[in-house]
Amino acid sequence: MKYYAVSYRSFSSGFTLIELVVVIIILGVITVVAAPKFINFATDARIETLRQVSVSTEVANDFVNFKSRMPSFSSTDASSDGRITDVDINGDGSFDLRLIWRYLDNEDLAERVDFSEQLLLMCEGRCKNGAGVNLPGAQNSYIGFDLDADNDVRNDNCYFQYTQAQSEGALPSYALITTGC
Repeated sequence: MKYYAVSYRSFSSGFTLIELVVVIIILGVITVVAAPKFINFATDARIETLRQVSVSTEVANDFVNFKSRMPSFSSTDASSDGRITDVDINGDGSFDLRLIWRYLDNEDLAERVDFSEQLLLMCEGRCKNGAGVNLPGAQNSYIGFDLDADNDVRNDNCYFQYTQAQSEGALPSYALITTGC
C-alpha cells in the first residue's frame, strides 16, 4: 500500500471566507466614517473663502480708518455732522475714498477688497465701478456664492454681509451666513 504525503501548505494558500468577510466589514466602516469628510470639502472651501473675505474687509476697514486719522494723509469732513469723510489714500492730492463714520461705505467695498470672480457682490445703493448687483437700501453689501444662479446670494445662505457703521463711534458689522454652503 502506497501512501501519498499531502502537504498542508497546498490547502492553506489564500484567504478563508471569514477573513474576507472581516476585511469587507472593516472597509465598510472606514468608508462610512471617512466619506462624509471628503464630501464636505466643497462646503468647507466655500466657508473658508467667506471667512477670508470677512478678514480682508476688517483689515481694509482698519487701514482706511487709521489713514483717515493720520495727519500725514489729507482728509476732510464732507458733511456738517462728520458722517462723511473724504480721504486722499494714495497721496496724489485728490480725494479718492469716501468713508462713512470713518469706515468703508458699503458701496466702496469692491474697490478696497479683492475677492474671487466666483463670488457675487450685491450692494445696497450702487456698487462702484459697475461691480456687482445693485439693490435698494444704503447700508449693506453681500458677497457670496450664487449657488442657484439667480443673481441673489441671500437666498442661498452662503454669503458674507458687511453693514457699514451706523453712527459716530459705532463699528461696522461683519456676518457670515453659511447654513447653505
